[in-house]
Amino acid sequence: MPWRSRIAHERQAALRKKRHIWPRRSDPEEKPIFYPKEEGVLLSFQEAPIRVGVKRMLDYAKLMKGRQLQDGIDWLESIARVNTEPILKLMKKALEDCQEIHKMDPARLFIIDAQPLRGKYVKELRKHARGNYGFMRRPRNKFRFTVREMPLEEYFHRLYIFNKVPRSLSADMRLALHQSRVSPQMQKEWAPYLCAHSRHRHRMELKWMDSTRQFDYYQAREEWIQRYKSNLMRASTEAREARGLAPLPMAE
Repeated sequence: MPWRSRIAHERQAALRKKRHIWPRRSDPEEKPIFYPKEEGVLLSFQEAPIRVGVKRMLDYAKLMKGRQLQDGIDWLESIARVNTEPILKLMKKALEDCQEIHKMDPARLFIIDAQPLRGKYVKELRKHARGNYGFMRRPRNKFRFTVREMPLEEYFHRLYIFNKVPRSLSADMRLALHQSRVSPQMQKEWAPYLCAHSRHRHRMELKWMDSTRQFDYYQAREEWIQRYKSNLMRASTEAREARGLAPLPMAE
């Protein structure tokens, strides 16, 4: 019934709004929390022709939109359908181009728009029963999606405050701990992202610290961004030191 759907949607919106924690003071010198979707590095990728109907590709676009690029790849691979191969190939090529050519952070790549584009139909001759022949109309459509590298301030709020962690990221963390590829100390540092139980405890702790005035949003964001940048630089620094080169300076 419409009124039940409206009540359910209002409750869901209220729960999503309750998960946020906002700064208690306004500082014009600090960077904003959210940026316009048109701001930042945007890259569009398109594949054509694709022999899949527009209605089917629209289902795939709804599944991809708003997710991290690696999450979108994992979701489409989990469907295990043959007609997703062209879209999967395009998404994997987009991830490789963003990393190798544009030097973008793969963890901050999110799909902000995905849509099928109607193309032409190709008529093919096909043999029917009793020696009859007929023309079959095969679609030749297009698929396009846009990738955005999320700013660090918005990424901090999404992961640490709102606590909406991409599934591929949390799965990689749990696998690294299970295989002992990282020290056990990382379990405490990765607690806000590991599983649903640890994420819930993290949000409750943040709510309690914020209600008791022990949580400074801007200070926590600055420390989190510094740790994130140092983790990004660690791999390149170790590789350069192994070759006897000086480490690169951290970019602002």
